[in-house]
Amino acid sequence: MNILHELSGRFESQVRIFIIDGEREKVVMRQYRISGTPTFLLLYNGTEWDRSWGRSDFSSLQSFLQRNLSRQNR
Repeated sequence: MNILHELSGRFESQVRIFIIDGEREKVVMRQYRISGTPTFLLLYNGTEWDRSWGRSDFSSLQSFLQRNLSRQNR
């Protein structure tokens, strides 16, 4: 969780990070076809742009966000 809070602060003006409890939010899990956790979805204007699943460290998630944010700025 601390990694997500740090990323949220670092990318504050560019992304919003939400943590969903998969056990409680089964509708959301089905809606986005999430079958395992952790799963990281990047949505842009309501459309899924990218997905990463499995345990990730800070550097991997930061790269995931940077790669996709540079795509958005093209």
